[in-house]
Amino acid sequence: MAHHALVVGCDAYPSMSNADLAGAVGDALAVQDWLVGPGGVPAGNVVLLASPAAHSASVAAGTRVTGEASRLAFAREVGRLAGLTDVGHADRLYVYFAGHGCGTDPVNAALSDDALVFSGFSEDDPSAHAIALRDLLAQLDQARFGEVVMFLDACRDFPYGRPFRPGGLRFDSAAGRGVPPRLYRLQSTLPGRRTYGGAFTAALLAGLAGAGAAKEFDERADRPYVVRWSTLTAYLESEMRNQEPFVSGRGDLVLADFADGTFGEVELTVSVAPVAGDSGDGLEMAVTYRDPSSFEEPRLKRPGPAPARFRVPPRRHRVTARTPSTWGHSAVDAYADTAVAVTLSRTLPDVVSGDRDPGSAPAVITTDDPAAAIMVTTPGGGTLMRGAGSVAGTLADGLYTVTVTDALGWRHREVLDVHEGSGGEVTLDLPNPPGGAERDGPLRWVGPAAAFVSSTPLFARPTEPGRPGRFVCVATDRFRATGRTAGGALTELRVESVADRWWWVAAPPEAQWLEVRFGDHRLELPAAPGLRATIELAATGLLVMYFDRAHLEDQASLVFVERAQRLMSAGRLDAADVVLGADRRRTALDGVLLGAHTPLRRLGRTAVAPGNRPYLLPGNQWGVLLDRPPHPDDR
Repeated sequence: MAHHALVVGCDAYPSMSNADLAGAVGDALAVQDWLVGPGGVPAGNVVLLASPAAHSASVAAGTRVTGEASRLAFAREVGRLAGLTDVGHADRLYVYFAGHGCGTDPVNAALSDDALVFSGFSEDDPSAHAIALRDLLAQLDQARFGEVVMFLDACRDFPYGRPFRPGGLRFDSAAGRGVPPRLYRLQSTLPGRRTYGGAFTAALLAGLAGAGAAKEFDERADRPYVVRWSTLTAYLESEMRNQEPFVSGRGDLVLADFADGTFGEVELTVSVAPVAGDSGDGLEMAVTYRDPSSFEEPRLKRPGPAPARFRVPPRRHRVTARTPSTWGHSAVDAYADTAVAVTLSRTLPDVVSGDRDPGSAPAVITTDDPAAAIMVTTPGGGTLMRGAGSVAGTLADGLYTVTVTDALGWRHREVLDVHEGSGGEVTLDLPNPPGGAERDGPLRWVGPAAAFVSSTPLFARPTEPGRPGRFVCVATDRFRATGRTAGGALTELRVESVADRWWWVAAPPEAQWLEVRFGDHRLELPAAPGLRATIELAATGLLVMYFDRAHLEDQASLVFVERAQRLMSAGRLDAADVVLGADRRRTALDGVLLGAHTPLRRLGRTAVAPGNRPYLLPGNQWGVLLDRPPHPDDR
């Protein structure tokens, strides 16, 4: 393997008043130490760009600093790394940035791009010292690495008063480079939010060092304590809720591992909820867990009364409690001092019935959200069950991880305890998407755009002969629209009000692209017969979705299609896979949104000119382009 890393720490912003930072260089040095240590990156493959300020951490003598944290130095290194030919699918590239970040349009947050801000940034020429995150992702998408892992510790609200367009990066055609790398991105906060004093990098390094639930115990591994992308990001989301980190990536990967015995014991406190009227006499509590060095699971016992405290190794534990006439069990991930409650019942474990294998039992995961993405995995990360809304099946006696992604993109992780005698069950009540609680039926589980097109008869009607055939719904009145044919001819389109906040645009059948302008911003959408597109300027950014006219009245279908697009925009790609995979009759997902119907199928990447594909709207694979001149290949 030939892992590489690009590490940037920028404290110095001499052209801006009171803009210097104090911790970015120190954070970059700490990340570099992790990379050349547990991260497994050869020291010679780490590029460090640093611009210290007056109060920055000192760079130790002998530390190899490639250059300043300037836009030019960064662009050169990104281009070099993207062009390496001696790396392949087994190699990984890390990119770390600590410094200022901003949106490119503080006036219209929904139309703003993320930008990384480098030393030299000034109000006189902001474009010269900033790089749009979109351009960086497009450049890295050309690399031959198998995986690209990005950690970005930067505010997304650097105070800058007027809109600007960052300078781009060199773009070379990726033809012949094979499959693009899998891209994993972790940003310290959501758009428009700020970070605080290096707390994100501190939590990141703690997680990479195996703190708390950033790790999990995998008994099959030689070094059984494993930090995976999924566990690290879940840990950071839990630890940094005040900043709300942004996570994007499909699949999982191992970032660090540790030998058994690396981490000290933790305290597990067991309480018991008895059955009404039961005295609790004869109460016995037990904790069992997996130990790769033992043929049998260690079993720790305590007599009542509860609560009882156990010293246990950090990992997943099964907890049981019983009296002569009652019994109960639970499971818990105890990677730090933890408490668990066991509810007793007079229903004792059943004998295994003849309709399932000995050692197996039914497992049921239920939510009130029909499109919630559910995954049931082993401690090693293997997927055993997946589905939307609710799933049921038969699993071997044991402990499993249930991950449920809700309509807001938040992940809920629970331990599923499948006991041979009683099975296992997890039940969750989940939040509605924006405005959903005000609606009835399936539309409670979609956002404003899908609810609007579903409830507006105009958009469900078939296109009449000789009438405009492409419709776009826009949730603002400050725009104008044109249509463009395959030959490049432009036609101004009619804009009409439909309802409060919503306007519609109709384009003639010959239009291949719709162009919507919001002031100086230009948005391009590919057109296809029978589709209805929506453009929503949401608080978290521009949200564009497509719906098949033939299915607008099928609210159950609408929930799945809308949710998948919402999850993709939120960076929850695995969850989007699960949602669409739960209803293959309507749609399927394979990196892009594909449809069982011709209109949706036309909106895959093949519908977009090759020169434009790197500039798809982030989180959106439907050929939406933003804020750049037309590419020659468009014509």
